[in-house]
Amino acid sequence: MLAITFIRAAMEKWADYLILASRDTDLLPALEIAHTIDGAHVEVAGWHGDSRLSFSGVKGGPRLWGTRLEEAEFKASKDPRRYA
Repeated sequence: MLAITFIRAAMEKWADYLILASRDTDLLPALEIAHTIDGAHVEVAGWHGDSRLSFSGVKGGPRLWGTRLEEAEFKASKDPRRYA
């Protein structure tokens, strides 16, 4: 569902920037498709010290902007609510 929504967001211009925060390589095809859509600005995010998704298998291929978050930023992003 995330992959489909990510591509749809790129196609329908839901936002100026689309940031995928995941290390799940199953999402790479969706990331690659969204990256080729005209006008879509696609980025990836991850935690400092961990690997991030990239098109590393494509020699001379496009590079993705990657945002790395530190531990303090990770803690600040956590949702403290308890869901039933």
